[in-house]
Amino acid sequence: MKSRRLYWLVALVAGLVAAALYFGPHWTVYRMRKAIEARDATALASQVDFPLLKESVKAQLMTKMGGLMSSSGLKDSPLAGVGQLIGTGLINQTVDALVTPTGVMLLMQQGKFSVPGTPGTAPPSPSKESSSAPRYAIDYLDFSTVEIHARDGSPGKFILRREGVFFWKLAAVELPM
Repeated sequence: MKSRRLYWLVALVAGLVAAALYFGPHWTVYRMRKAIEARDATALASQVDFPLLKESVKAQLMTKMGGLMSSSGLKDSPLAGVGQLIGTGLINQTVDALVTPTGVMLLMQQGKFSVPGTPGTAPPSPSKESSSAPRYAIDYLDFSTVEIHARDGSPGKFILRREGVFFWKLAAVELPM
């Protein structure tokens, strides 16, 4: 009788651990959504690994800059090195200025990968539609990485990485290029 109880107890604990492992990213997205709805940048910041996120954005922008230089024929120019040096500095400063708790909150609130205030983008209005968070789908890439994308087909993705056993943080974004 004791062994049967022990068996069920072990099975229950294993089931709870498996559920916690599986639903960890969902819980993180829920907490991020609640922070966005409350417009609480501090609460959202606790769900983001800013150094990894900044490196992700910088790497993608550097790749894009390199592709633009080679496709336009500027790579062989004698001033290409100077241009690349200036571009790198500009990218670093811009990413450091934009990848902040408030910047990430605006990005996730809009559900689109655009910088507010750039031509062709309107600032979010306080209407009822814009106050609701976009609907996201979560895809598991491996044991410690999940991808979050808007269900409406908007380009770009948010990447969560496992931190510890049960906790997750926003660590990267895939920008639409």
